[in-house]
This record gives sequence, C-alpha cells and structure tokens, in this order.
Amino acid sequence: MLVRPLLTKGFIKPLPLFFHQTKIFMSSEEEKAQTAVEEESTIFDKIVSKEIPSEILYEDDDCMAFRDVSPQAPTHFLVIPKDKDGLSRLSLMREDQKEKVGHLMFVASQVFLPFYFHIFWVQNDL
Repeated sequence: MLVRPLLTKGFIKPLPLFFHQTKIFMSSEEEKAQTAVEEESTIFDKIVSKEIPSEILYEDDDCMAFRDVSPQAPTHFLVIPKDKDGLSRLSLMREDQKEKVGHLMFVASQVFLPFYFHIFWVQNDL
C-alpha cells in the first residue's frame, strides 16, 4: 500500500492513497486542451498568429510571452512555444524537446525579473 505523510498535531501519520477512488476535477478549458486534436487551432495558436490581441511581453522565433487575460496574481504571464510540436503539456514532453523547454524556462525567468525588481525595490523604498 502506498502511503503519504499527514501532519497531525505534530506527528506524522500514514495516509493511504487509493488512486482508483480519486476523482480529478478539471475546468472546461483543461478538458478541451486534453481532447484537442493536434490540427485544431487553440486559443494559444490564435494568440501566436495574432488573430487574438494580447499584451506581448517578449517574442522571438521560438516562443512568445504575454500577459494572461484573466490573471490569478498581480504578475501573471504565460510563455508558450510558437511551434507546439506535440508539446501541449510537460507530461507529453519528448527527449528531443529538452532544449525548447529549457528556452521557455529561461525566457520566463528573464521576463519575470523586471516585475520582481519593481515590486522588491518599490516596496522596500516605502
């Protein structure tokens, strides 16, 4: 039996994991993404082709970073590959896509830096 720790009053108590009893709730957008046919155009494809306007923060030949239209945090942006090549989620990543995913992570860190320093310095100067 698989167990995971559960912190209860300072003590760790094993809690069984029953995967067959776990129900995963997804938003309709997540369901659409999972069932999307590769040829079907997604909202991200439309943003990359500029059919849908967005506030682009960074763009190069391989990827695009833009602000989320429905932000869940003060600084919320997305970095997506321009050519998905089957990379619609990390769990589908292939060995030959390591460089592409690394580039996306690097771009995300570079796009975030100006936001971080603005928040950090403005708050500390008050």
